[in-house]
Amino acid sequence: MDNESELQYIIYDILKMQIEFGTYRYGNTLPRIEDTCDLLLVSVYTVRKAYYRLQREGYITLTKKGGSKIKVDYSEQEIDQNIQSYFAPRKKMFFDFIRTMPYLIEKLEMLAWKKLSSETLDKLDMLITKNRAYTSYIILHYTELIYGSLGNESLSHLMRNTIITFLFPFYNLQDWSHYLFMKPDITSTRVQLCREKQWDKLHESWTDQTKQYLRAITSLYENRITIPIPDEQLTFSWNPYRNSSQICYSLALDFCELIANDHYPVETFLPSIEKLAAEKNVSVSTIRRTLALLNTTGITKSINGVGTKVLSIEQMETSCKWTDRKVQKCLLEFAFSMQIFVFSCREIAELTINSMNQDEVNECIEGLETIKKINKLDLITSYSFSFLAIYAPSSFLRTVYSILYGQSFWGYPLQSKLGTRESINASYLAYYEKMICCLKSLDASGFAAYLEELLLTRMRGISSILADVGITEAESLFNFPCIEDTNDKM
Repeated sequence: MDNESELQYIIYDILKMQIEFGTYRYGNTLPRIEDTCDLLLVSVYTVRKAYYRLQREGYITLTKKGGSKIKVDYSEQEIDQNIQSYFAPRKKMFFDFIRTMPYLIEKLEMLAWKKLSSETLDKLDMLITKNRAYTSYIILHYTELIYGSLGNESLSHLMRNTIITFLFPFYNLQDWSHYLFMKPDITSTRVQLCREKQWDKLHESWTDQTKQYLRAITSLYENRITIPIPDEQLTFSWNPYRNSSQICYSLALDFCELIANDHYPVETFLPSIEKLAAEKNVSVSTIRRTLALLNTTGITKSINGVGTKVLSIEQMETSCKWTDRKVQKCLLEFAFSMQIFVFSCREIAELTINSMNQDEVNECIEGLETIKKINKLDLITSYSFSFLAIYAPSSFLRTVYSILYGQSFWGYPLQSKLGTRESINASYLAYYEKMICCLKSLDASGFAAYLEELLLTRMRGISSILADVGITEAESLFNFPCIEDTNDKM
């Protein structure tokens, strides 16, 4: 989904939730469009679209003189029912998130703080002075400022979705402070710790707040949510390609994965456009756009009257239009996904392997051994992502890793710049042997450490290649010497 479209839906969801939870009552006026723009750092156009949707759906009235007034008149009983109905089918999702979220973002959180500029720290300090803003707005703004320091749009997109899904509902409760004590100066305290580079204390503050939130959610469900919890629970969803105009990107990733795994071998032709459209249940025009994208990235080549051919690594080097805007976008998204993998895989791999039974571990071993047999050791990383996406003991982690796993295939054309098949295999062989040995001895910690080392080493090398083709942002994504320090503190 494009950024403007996504933001208008996010703002709509925020305001709709506040109305249904009683933050805004009948006759109250929503913040002026300009104020909402200021609070959320978005355009007037984006906010206006969200307000217009609220008007169309009967939540507010819009007038030039009166502003945006709440039209619906919920009774206390109806507000309570709205809250109960929202939280009851999300109980498992909330607990799953809060218990496993630290495995995904703990290192990234600390890295983000270490990258903050003095100007951004000043902006964070200013947040607590905006008394007109509700806590939920402040938290979203706080998160955007911190994670924006990493320059990773995929991570910012993910964090925005998790904040809206898991924190906004809680902080939009009128009595949220009954369940969670938040020090009024917590933001200023963290900013000061950051200025003084007291990373241990900053990490301690973040960890403590995470634990408090878990206790608060536990108390909420024990004391506030009294209706029966349905057996069929909702799950977290995250899809960067929800917009209909971007379906071709999602389909292209599917084809990249199939090609990388030899489902469509090099020098063979993809099925006809009509057959692919039928298989994927999309229009012929969507398949044409998808194939055009694959051709631009150098993965395939369409030949008039013949079909679309899968190219070899050597052919990709000259066929990929490296400076094309779409190719640059795809390569950058590859880099974004890999940064999240690099700084979360150690914790998640150890957690996952420790949760797997012997048959599942054996399946992973067999998968890695197959990769060696087909002489494609570079698939170790994508295979590791895939089994973490399948076996991670958390629906939240599986959802995130599944998306990241798919996005990692945007890097497939880079194989053409990494050397010969022999040299690529040689660079992976030592890691392969160590990782196999750890799996056979059920050494989850050792496997996770080698996987992290492999990814970081690989991506520090690839980042210079990305910079050479115009993705200059990539170098800053992986040149963090402090990852070893972070490991020592956890």
